[in-house]
Amino acid sequence: MKYTPYIAILAMLLATACAKEELKEDQQLTFPENGIRFSGTMGADDPADSPSTRTVYEDQEDRIAVQWELGDEIGLFCEVGEGADNLELTAANFGYRNKTVESSKTADFSEYLLSGEVACWSDETTPHDFYAYYPYRKTATGAEADPRAVPVELPAVQSWLSTAPLDYFSDIDFMYAEALDRTQTEVGEDQPVDLDFHHLFPVLQVNIRTTRFARIDALVFRCTDPGETVSFGEGSTVDLTTREITASEATCEIRLEGSLSSMISSYSTFQMLISPGHEGKSFEIIAEINGKEYKRETPLEVPEGGLLGGKTYVVTIDGLEIADEDAEPMTNLSEQETANTYYVTEADRLYCFDATVKGNGQGSITGESVDIDPQDILVLWYSRVQFGYGPWTY
Repeated sequence: MKYTPYIAILAMLLATACAKEELKEDQQLTFPENGIRFSGTMGADDPADSPSTRTVYEDQEDRIAVQWELGDEIGLFCEVGEGADNLELTAANFGYRNKTVESSKTADFSEYLLSGEVACWSDETTPHDFYAYYPYRKTATGAEADPRAVPVELPAVQSWLSTAPLDYFSDIDFMYAEALDRTQTEVGEDQPVDLDFHHLFPVLQVNIRTTRFARIDALVFRCTDPGETVSFGEGSTVDLTTREITASEATCEIRLEGSLSSMISSYSTFQMLISPGHEGKSFEIIAEINGKEYKRETPLEVPEGGLLGGKTYVVTIDGLEIADEDAEPMTNLSEQETANTYYVTEADRLYCFDATVKGNGQGSITGESVDIDPQDILVLWYSRVQFGYGPWTY
């Protein structure tokens, strides 16, 4: 066997690895004289349309606000020249890290991740086009990297955890930014190029209320056209210059699974990231319960212009009829007789009691009726921190 070629290849790989050594966060970085720094903002043109897919968020009435965190990383491309035929790619998937210590709407991307990979001004007057995306992915660089084919995925199955309902967004988020025709003279010496980031994916919020308590196996967002691309997997790409998606491993639906359950007196709210577009298409919202599909009565019609990235679309399903055999079993504490106090002995079970009489319902000293018609229940205390609250108002 001949080992020499393999040894030579290994040596070349090691040399490349040394040249592209990743910089640690605590290392001192020295920008070249004409190196370019960047600042990142969140949907500054219309912040009300900017949902969060970061780990720092605030669920507000009309949106989900978002902030940058220390250490957030973006990928950057730079093309230099005028006209599509004369553009030269001078920065290809270069990684930058946020140095802003406190959570903020604006990030300071003035740390580069790999030695020697920093965007530079070619001169003072030539136009530069910048394209950026978040989160940074260590994919191809150099001639193999292309701002018109950046890897992106939107899973067909997403997760929901009631104690941290939006945390999974940070795993599948994708934001993009562009700054076109910038020159060093226009931006200013030692000044950052501002990148205004927007979300590629819309958010679907489903508010659902059922006629009986039920554990939901999955909430499904499904196109009635089985050929429509709704989710896409590994091998998919997005063109940062147009936001057009080239899908691979596509499906016509997205499933939200996890700790899902429904209420009878108030709405349970769930959110998922969905794909943009779909103008003129119809979608079903389906609750899978006990292996059965419970659908919203009428499909959703996507309006002209399609679903827009960065917007939250709210769908309300009220009084979804659940069959007895698919509802969660409930233990009636007052099945034998009413009482002043009831004890529950098992976790993760539903309990009820007769609240239409005072106390144990055995009569009144004053002769007043013991019948009551309660509208509210006051919860005095819990034995542990509550992240979600049950249907206490009837």
